[in-house]
Amino acid sequence: MQLHAQLKRAGKRLQPGWLGHAAHATTLDECAAGQCFGPFTIEEMDLAYGPNAWRAMKRFAIDENGKVRVCDDGRSSDHNIATETLESLTVPSSSFPATMTQAFYSLLPEGTRIPMAYGSDDLRAAYRSR
Repeated sequence: MQLHAQLKRAGKRLQPGWLGHAAHATTLDECAAGQCFGPFTIEEMDLAYGPNAWRAMKRFAIDENGKVRVCDDGRSSDHNIATETLESLTVPSSSFPATMTQAFYSLLPEGTRIPMAYGSDDLRAAYRSR
């Protein structure tokens, strides 16, 4: 019952207003797209894993200049301490396009020039891994 009591207390502190609704709507969209499963009720989780044998994770939304981004708070639910990251995100330096262009041109016959472009796209599910 301790878990149920904690969830009920947490439910009273759910994110209010439009960001709370946006977090819920985004979750349903991600489920429909096959990026996650759920959402599940307490009863469904108890039936699947046993009473008090599972841990809920808080999810909230933030407004990033008019764009809503959802965040899963694995720290407050202690999920982070049970997780190991085997790879890390690396961001190319600002010199990357020039370095790649130089490497590409070094393979071409002398004097050959081909127009090149570089872009960085904001992927819809950039924060999700499959």
